[in-house]
Amino acid sequence: MLTGILLAFPGALAMSTVPIPGGTLVRNATGTTTVHLNVTDQLSFVPSSITVPTRTVTFVVQDLGSTAHTFTLSSRVNTSAPSGTSTSNATGSYFAWPNLLADRTLNATQSIAVTVTFPTWGSYQFICRYHFPNMQGTVTVGGSPAAPAANNLWIVELGVPVMLVVIVAIFLLLRRKAKNPPSGPEPKGRDERPTS
Repeated sequence: MLTGILLAFPGALAMSTVPIPGGTLVRNATGTTTVHLNVTDQLSFVPSSITVPTRTVTFVVQDLGSTAHTFTLSSRVNTSAPSGTSTSNATGSYFAWPNLLADRTLNATQSIAVTVTFPTWGSYQFICRYHFPNMQGTVTVGGSPAAPAANNLWIVELGVPVMLVVIVAIFLLLRRKAKNPPSGPEPKGRDERPTS
């Protein structure tokens, strides 16, 4: 029966992919989200606004241009760099350790993967230290991204443990019905009640 359910729901144990403008969001049952983020010579992150449902996120950052950039992610929740912060002081106290979750340099055409666990739910700012304040974006942790694509079923969102409970419950119900078949209608005939 489990094989039948897995064949009926081939994505049940796989990841769920959600297209977002300029990138891709991938969720899996372990509570990790993967975000594909592009960096361009037009001094932008694409997408520049991201919403993720989990606190552990892997950012796959691809430099599509011919210029070096950084992916610098602040650990400060629900706040942004003070106004007037410029490229020259972006490495100052606001975007410096220990106030960072990530600070990686990408050379032209390079791709990197950075996994972080956000300390709490909320919004976090990311920048390129070389091109700030032009290059910046936000990631909102704990939000609800776009609905999964049609081929990703609701069972993926519930996760493997819940899926297994549902499978066991269905199995037990079917097994119980097989042991206790419903009785048919009473045969018509004489009434067997004693007469007085």
